[in-house]
Amino acid sequence: MKKAIVFVLFILFATVSQGQKKYQDVVYLKNGSIIRGRIVEQVPLKSLSIQTSEQNVFIYSFDEIEKFVNEPLKSKPTSSTNHKVKKRGYIFGLDHGYIIDINNSVLNRTKFNIINGYRFNPYLSLGVGVGIHHIPDMESSSIPVYIDMRINLSEGAISPYISLTNGIYELSDKEMGPKNYFSPSIGVSYRTPHKFAVNLGIGYESINLKIRIDDDYHYSDFQLRGISITSGITF
Repeated sequence: MKKAIVFVLFILFATVSQGQKKYQDVVYLKNGSIIRGRIVEQVPLKSLSIQTSEQNVFIYSFDEIEKFVNEPLKSKPTSSTNHKVKKRGYIFGLDHGYIIDINNSVLNRTKFNIINGYRFNPYLSLGVGVGIHHIPDMESSSIPVYIDMRINLSEGAISPYISLTNGIYELSDKEMGPKNYFSPSIGVSYRTPHKFAVNLGIGYESINLKIRIDDDYHYSDFQLRGISITSGITF
């Protein structure tokens, strides 16, 4: 009689719970097996039938059953599980972009950078970069060498980031001396399931130069300022 009451109460509870998509029926057998799914037929004190998520139907006698309950569905892995960020270790990055000069469009330039760095945790990395910046209209190139610090704001598959770059800017034109290079930027990083991230950012670039103005090696200060649009990948 006690088993019959328990069985009836379970049927009532299971019937109500069918409208709740986040729950499932679970049958525990005396042999240690656990069957998860939806109870589709019950014969009080004799047997019950349970249908699994693979659409297989199993029938068990009441004597085989240890207990049966209604449990929450286990959460499926989120996108961040499949897009794990490298928590610590060596990182290597490549990026390419275009810089729109604020003062003179003749000074618009392309850039290509390589960064070798170390990630201290999922949020902070520090690296050393070297690149080639080219001004097509002036047929002039430069080589920036810099320190790059990046802060990721999330561990998810898609994360905004802040980047700060500071270094020196060596020009191929010997009439100009090397000077400070500074570039803060913001962007978004998408971590793919294939152990690399795709980055897209926008930033501000400031380059302070000294231009030789006569044969006596007198120099005048000159500043390049521009808005940069960058895309790249990080391994």
